[in-house]
Amino acid sequence: MSNDKTSYPRFSVLMPAAGTGARFSVNTPKQYIEIAGKPMLTHTVSIFEDMPECIEICVIIDPAGANRAHEALKGFKKVSFTQGSESRKSSVHNGLKNLSHLNDEDIVLIHDAARPCVSKDNVYAILKTMKTEKAASLAMPVVSTLRKSEDNDYTSITVERENLWEMQTPQAFIYGDILKAHEQFAADQDYTDDTTLVSRLDIPVKLVRGHRNNIKITTPDDLAFAEFLLEKRKT
Repeated sequence: MSNDKTSYPRFSVLMPAAGTGARFSVNTPKQYIEIAGKPMLTHTVSIFEDMPECIEICVIIDPAGANRAHEALKGFKKVSFTQGSESRKSSVHNGLKNLSHLNDEDIVLIHDAARPCVSKDNVYAILKTMKTEKAASLAMPVVSTLRKSEDNDYTSITVERENLWEMQTPQAFIYGDILKAHEQFAADQDYTDDTTLVSRLDIPVKLVRGHRNNIKITTPDDLAFAEFLLEKRKT
């Protein structure tokens, strides 16, 4: 897709990378763990750095890990940094305020630092959608049987999976809309991702089919698969 003659809108990236990786049994936050020869954060940022339509990449970091962040992204020309906060939601809000030089109609992609295997084709699919939509997200239809446990891990309830989607990132927004959503619901921590917030403004979110390889690295078990995918990308 990225090699065709289609023109795509320019965009900025906001990348939350301030987490401590509490579910990893190591002292290093997961975004700085080395996979396929580089820190995870380096791989993730590289995807956008190499895209000509990308104007800038604002990486949200924990000040305590600033030295690691600067080292991982040394030499990247489009990167800037801003400080994270006590929650992902407030960290993203901080990042959006750091992009105050943008116009309200500009496009912002929010992407997890812990998703280093997203493809450029997936990003271009999101950008193509944003030519006609106000918000979009990569997502995958749920294919596994879902059951709900209500008592001591025993279950008798099957959840209907039809029309259920697993959300991924990047998620794309019009800057003025996503900033308004964060400001209007600043005190509300009951949300799961940024599409939830814009939906509360009655802005429809277009689902764009992603790929199973766009995994979010959450536990150490995910690292081996991500390393396999990133090594394969080199060849």
